[in-house]
Amino acid sequence: QQIGERLQVALRSDDILARIGGDEFLAVTSGIHTEREVGIVANKVLSCLRATVYADDLSFEVTGSVGVAVFPRDGEDAEVLIRNADAAMYRAKEQGPDHFAIYTPELTKRASQRLQLETELRGAIRTGNGLTLAYQPILDLRSGEPVAVEALLRWHHDRLGDVPPVVFVPIAEDIGLMPRLGKWVLH
Repeated sequence: QQIGERLQVALRSDDILARIGGDEFLAVTSGIHTEREVGIVANKVLSCLRATVYADDLSFEVTGSVGVAVFPRDGEDAEVLIRNADAAMYRAKEQGPDHFAIYTPELTKRASQRLQLETELRGAIRTGNGLTLAYQPILDLRSGEPVAVEALLRWHHDRLGDVPPVVFVPIAEDIGLMPRLGKWVLH
């Protein structure tokens, strides 16, 4: 509620703000013609998110990721604009917290590739195909003796070759596959 109220204050009175689910909001603005103006609005939104949120006796630090799609350049209907803004938001998330990204056609290609990886990762977890564990010893620095073993998950894709954990683990986290992946590792 606090975030919604802050976003309403950050936007102009004739802008539209909607919560589309969970922690995602959609803002529709008009009269913005340059990327500089887009950046000003996006940074204003990010700035209002940075302030501490208080609930009961707890305080929370909040950051955001903003994806921008511009009518009519990036789509001529709401469905396409929202999909393209969503692709830009995921690009902003890849840059780390507190960033914004403006939609480009390249993002559609990347989103398509990511969706394909998501699908193939689900299949790999279901079948175990291509998933392996590499065991790495943990050594005592004084004696040089092994004291434990670390299990590192690896994914070898038939077409792409070795997919680095830095690529597939964030995907698994984003789409809620970590419990299934963890279960596979433990099994």
